[in-house]
Amino acid sequence: MSRNESPVAILLADITGSTPLYEGIGDAAAARQVGACLDALRSIIERQGGAFILSRGDDVLCTFAEPASALRAAREMLARPPTGQLAIHGGMNVGPVVHANGDIFGDAVNLTARLAALARPGEILISRGFLDRLPVADQSSLRILDSMTFKGKSAPTEIYSLVPEDGAGRTEAVFGHGSGHTRTRYQQAAPEVSVTLRYANCSRSCKEQASLSIGRADECDLVIGRSWVSRQHAVVTVRRGKVQLEDRSSSGTYVSVRGGYEFFMRRETVVLTGSGTISPAMRPTDANAEVIHYDIVRHRRGKPQQRGDVDAS
Repeated sequence: MSRNESPVAILLADITGSTPLYEGIGDAAAARQVGACLDALRSIIERQGGAFILSRGDDVLCTFAEPASALRAAREMLARPPTGQLAIHGGMNVGPVVHANGDIFGDAVNLTARLAALARPGEILISRGFLDRLPVADQSSLRILDSMTFKGKSAPTEIYSLVPEDGAGRTEAVFGHGSGHTRTRYQQAAPEVSVTLRYANCSRSCKEQASLSIGRADECDLVIGRSWVSRQHAVVTVRRGKVQLEDRSSSGTYVSVRGGYEFFMRRETVVLTGSGTISPAMRPTDANAEVIHYDIVRHRRGKPQQRGDVDAS
């Protein structure tokens, strides 16, 4: 085990849209497309002087000596012509890391993963610490998204958004009256989004301005008759092109994102993208866990376009 005392730039890039691709064209053809996309990402990392760490499923984790190099790699990844239904989203942060067993660990890595999970397809989210180490010209090209307090953090983290140059995202500053602070609201030409929850033999879906309830009570959309599940445990809502999971329980909820990242939430709201699992009160690996599978689809002009992957606000 070794530790980088000097901060390194960390980039986690994830491929979204593979689930419908496998369903649409079959395992072999989809695996070839995903593999080709991963190879292209690794080539970009090498070309920009980065160190590839590992790949978990559909993502690549890498580090760079300089944040500017990581930013160039991220721009190149987002600028790649789309491969079928596949798109890229990710997170970037900076900090010391621990190397062990071919992987990297540490607080900086954990925050990178949370930023990647929160990002929309076609977007990479960046921490303020990363931005502060960029040249001024690069800083000015990034859009502030919001300030969020992540689980385990005592202070809020400013988050910035990197989207392709022709992306539709934009940020609008909203000044609080008499509060002495500024909050931001990220606005985008939101696509039509739907989410499907699957539990046991039950499947429920909803679209914009609709919600699905999860709990022990009979009136819930997904009824889980277990004593450790609250009567009104959680609610999934689609609003302004985002899918939000709100935990209303005393025991909390585990959210596992495709690719292996897991988050625990209690009385919090999480933004979901892509696919994964929701497990009330228990880890999804627990023998008694009741696991709900979620799947999010983005539509344009009435046609499904791509799915992407979570995190917390």
